[in-house]
Amino acid sequence: MHKDVLNLNDALIALKSNKIDEALKILLEVYQLDPKNLDVIRNISNIYREKKNISKYNFYLTKAASIDRKNYKLLNNLALTYKDLDNYKQAEKYFLKSFQINRKYVLVNFNLGLLYEEKGELEKAKKFYLNVIDLDNKYIPAYYNLQRIDKGLISNESYKFIEKTLKELGDKKDKDISYGYFLLANKIEIKDTYQEMKYLKKGHDIFFNSNHLYRDDCNLWLNFIPNMMKKKINYTEIVKSNTYKELEPIFIFGLPRSGTTLVETIISSGKIKVPNTGEASIVHNSLIDLANKKELKENKDNMLINFKKLNETINFKYNEIQVLKDYVGTKFIDRTMVNFFFYEIIFKIFQNIKIIHCKRNYFHNLVAIHKQCLENLPWTHSIDNIIRFIYLFDETISKIKLLYPKNILTVDLEDLTNNPDKTSKLIMDFCDLKWSEDVLKFHKKKDLICSTASNIQIRNKIYKYDNNKFEKYKEYFSDYISKYNLLKI
Repeated sequence: MHKDVLNLNDALIALKSNKIDEALKILLEVYQLDPKNLDVIRNISNIYREKKNISKYNFYLTKAASIDRKNYKLLNNLALTYKDLDNYKQAEKYFLKSFQINRKYVLVNFNLGLLYEEKGELEKAKKFYLNVIDLDNKYIPAYYNLQRIDKGLISNESYKFIEKTLKELGDKKDKDISYGYFLLANKIEIKDTYQEMKYLKKGHDIFFNSNHLYRDDCNLWLNFIPNMMKKKINYTEIVKSNTYKELEPIFIFGLPRSGTTLVETIISSGKIKVPNTGEASIVHNSLIDLANKKELKENKDNMLINFKKLNETINFKYNEIQVLKDYVGTKFIDRTMVNFFFYEIIFKIFQNIKIIHCKRNYFHNLVAIHKQCLENLPWTHSIDNIIRFIYLFDETISKIKLLYPKNILTVDLEDLTNNPDKTSKLIMDFCDLKWSEDVLKFHKKKDLICSTASNIQIRNKIYKYDNNKFEKYKEYFSDYISKYNLLKI
């Protein structure tokens, strides 16, 4: 038996024992000996996927795709990694390759629909979503996304079919099923608020219970991280010089549905092109890396961080992002929502930081979040958890304003939509960027890509804020309003 086969067996044994790093080390050694071994490459890529190292995951999927050229599922997964890396050109290329090999593959049709939706090519998006429904008329997410583009695309017969399908499926905990309830809630939101709320609750409950990891994620952001960041931070190996270019980040802090997408789009639509790293989660991921390497240590009251390693890791991760690699400037946008938890670390790393705080009436914000299915934010599927997160956000923003008043600008969504010229000028001036009328013509941009829940809305002109829109929900949320004084702000 060859040595590489023996080593592969050792790697598989290590994987079964959940010794991920040991397995990866062995697999990489085998890969050097046999770089065309698909089993080895797949295992390496899967490990990097588990580690959430998208760049390495992408690299080894690309190797696999160059060998297994007709594997349409592999090509679809490779396209997804390019999308995660914000390389939409390559993502489209590989999605289409997968589609050309198997036009009846439901997932690639859906992913192409979503890609074109995010690019604003809505006619193409409709085509692929309709393909999905033709191939599998019980694939509810396709109906949901079609409805977001145009409610008129879903016939009454389709709504009746979805209702019938949901009854047949009963209480099955499948997130795809949950979209059926969000779909029905959107259909009747104007006519019957009580029934809308019933559908929303059912949808949120099914989604949240579809994956046990969602509870862990809620605990992470509602308990573990807030408690960790309350500790006193001490640093070792403090360095004054920085081998990386001095970045000037513009961080956008805001709850979902508070105008963060609108603000980032305004900034990136000026004469000077400011790259946008989106939800990169660089700071959080860097802290995880340091903790794994024992460069971050905690006890009951304190946290000890190797500053040199932290600085190197954060700067390296930013400079590895595709949109920053060839960028000669220093400004960039990061709208990672959870960055506000790490403000102390962010101010320690970056000397020239700007923070834009996107503000919205908290009750309006609560309702707006509850009316959406925000797939990557498990805490948004419970009203109590949303309110807990609002409290954490408000408490932290108040501290930042007190400690760093010159580094933060509050932008109220109502002010921005009612006085876009004046407010957009304040934003650009705060960011040391020149204002022009172009910043308010973002909806005409052909290269506008948006992957947030606002991706349809952002393609229209700014419309005036409607304060009355949420009045009808006060009765439903009355217990929460009386319980939580914050909602009266």
